[in-house]
Amino acid sequence: MSDELDPLPRETGLPLLGALPGLALRQLEFLEDAFRKHGGIFEIDLALTKLVIVADPRLAEDVLVRNARQYDKSGDFWDSLREGLGQGLPVSSGELWRRQRRLMTPEFRQQRLDDFLPTILQTVGEKLEMLSGDDGPIDIEAWTHHVIATVTVRVLLGSTLALARVDRLAPSMATLLDHALRGIITRKLPEWMPRPGRKHFLKARRAVDDDVMSIIAECRESPGEGHDLLRLLIAATDEDGSMSDQQLRDEIVAMFIGGYETTGSTLAWTLWLLAEHPRILAELQAELDENPESFDSPLLDACMREGLRLYPPGPLIPRVAVDDTKIGKYAIKAGSHVMVAPWLIHRDAAEWEHPLSFDPGRFFSTKSGRHRLAWCPFGAGQRTCIGKELAMMELRCSLATILRRFSIQPVEGRQPKVRLSSTIRSRSGIMLRLHSRVEA
Repeated sequence: MSDELDPLPRETGLPLLGALPGLALRQLEFLEDAFRKHGGIFEIDLALTKLVIVADPRLAEDVLVRNARQYDKSGDFWDSLREGLGQGLPVSSGELWRRQRRLMTPEFRQQRLDDFLPTILQTVGEKLEMLSGDDGPIDIEAWTHHVIATVTVRVLLGSTLALARVDRLAPSMATLLDHALRGIITRKLPEWMPRPGRKHFLKARRAVDDDVMSIIAECRESPGEGHDLLRLLIAATDEDGSMSDQQLRDEIVAMFIGGYETTGSTLAWTLWLLAEHPRILAELQAELDENPESFDSPLLDACMREGLRLYPPGPLIPRVAVDDTKIGKYAIKAGSHVMVAPWLIHRDAAEWEHPLSFDPGRFFSTKSGRHRLAWCPFGAGQRTCIGKELAMMELRCSLATILRRFSIQPVEGRQPKVRLSSTIRSRSGIMLRLHSRVEA
């Protein structure tokens, strides 16, 4: 096959090290430069491994939709994720994934999710007390991650869960994910070579296992008390029975990480974008004020979608080629690490007019001419994020509640700089000034 197809454009770099130093130091800027140089698909030489970056929505559709069976979640990166996260839905594959998806899908339908609205609103309302509105600079990113972590734990494990447990779980979960993201490189190292952060990771994994397993045991002892996803998953059955405690643990860990980190990041960046665009902010707050009990706001929805476009919480969607295959006119070898890049797709001037501008109005048109995967913050195809609607509901409620109570302004001289972590984070916080709004 490879003789009939074109070789991939390649970003190489230094002898022995390849492009690893450039990617490590410049991260997303490095990918953007390579995208401008090579176009919608290219290979990056990382010395110990190679990555195929897919930055064209039509080629992304090859990977995520049309030929999805040619790509799975195997290899060093996914093995590293499973070491910490277990076999939860985002990282499992094969028959296990199919069974878990069947069991869990009914619990993520809108009718089920609406039952979590009181928990979300109560939690956001409580955490708003942390925002004084006294004009002092506030790191809104730290606040959004704290509040969404609390929301996520309460939705998953119960609205009455002690906050001390929430505060203990969140950093341990984050440690598991940060360690796993290094696995694509470190798992290639010889066994005798030290792996940075290994002891910290093992300690965090023990802490997560102890806490989550104890909560599962408590829920099994009182299955009818409270309303949360864990109790729904305990009750979910098919012809093979119900989930084991270990599988429940893995799903809870995966949903927590997939929930709080991504939604907290999107909420912070969207608030900053609105603060940078006071005209749009004023228009949105006026629309929210017209219906103070409703979260059904077209402009709110458009602002969320534009925030997800500019700062997609999953900037890279990794897969591994199962067999020799092709993407477009390019040969892809079996075992190749392939990463669909929403960060680049969302910034493609061929799909988006003035792609770096914050323009929620672009989502009001139903005839944009854009490819359907030009906007793909939750992936696409059969493995589209199962928590998409829950995340959008949390984001919608949090954003509306904050903006009904506060006006927001950027802090002069504190432009946030993007850092690629488990999601899109800032290097030194996202600073805003909040002013309490005077009720009419």
